[in-house]
Amino acid sequence: MKFGTTLVVLGLIATVFAQCVITEEEALMNMYVALGGDSWTDNTNWNTGDVCTWYGIGCNIDGYVVSIDLSNNNLVGLLTDDIGCFPYLKSLQLNDNEISGPVPDAIGNLPSLKYLNLDNNLLTGPLPATLCADEHLQYIYLGHNLFEGDIPACYVTSFTFVKGGPPRLQPAHRRPPRLLRLRVHVRAPLPLQQLQRRVPRLDRDH
Repeated sequence: MKFGTTLVVLGLIATVFAQCVITEEEALMNMYVALGGDSWTDNTNWNTGDVCTWYGIGCNIDGYVVSIDLSNNNLVGLLTDDIGCFPYLKSLQLNDNEISGPVPDAIGNLPSLKYLNLDNNLLTGPLPATLCADEHLQYIYLGHNLFEGDIPACYVTSFTFVKGGPPRLQPAHRRPPRLLRLRVHVRAPLPLQQLQRRVPRLDRDH
């Protein structure tokens, strides 16, 4: 990542962090409202009792949210900046829903995040460059959306592109074990020529 890009990304994250002054429960309830929680396929226990008992929410021994799995659950609406208010979140799975609009820059303010799946939604706008600053992120699924614009330069330098098959590390690529799976058949006017050129080379053993 170029120095200038690093400063921009870190600046965005610092701004988001400063704005995140709500509890995890409040952040989850804001998500519930923004994504039509009353109409979810399963919203068991939401807005009642301990958040660790809410459908799709996993917590650590201290009660902090470490996983959110609301995939294929009829989520309809926009992601808000509250998505960045989970400092211990390791896995975020919101795939196979009808989430629209841009991905908030706050998505990069999840210092523990390792697995992100936003595949198969209606997301638009540019790909979130703030993800490049997260050193723990290993698996990213952003395909089957309506993103526009160029693939951020930092994606090319920070991630290994793969196509098909389950998530896997590929040390033969001689690159850091960080995978970005945009999928070549993205439903979007996103210019993927660069990605398509890179994928065959990266999928070969060296």
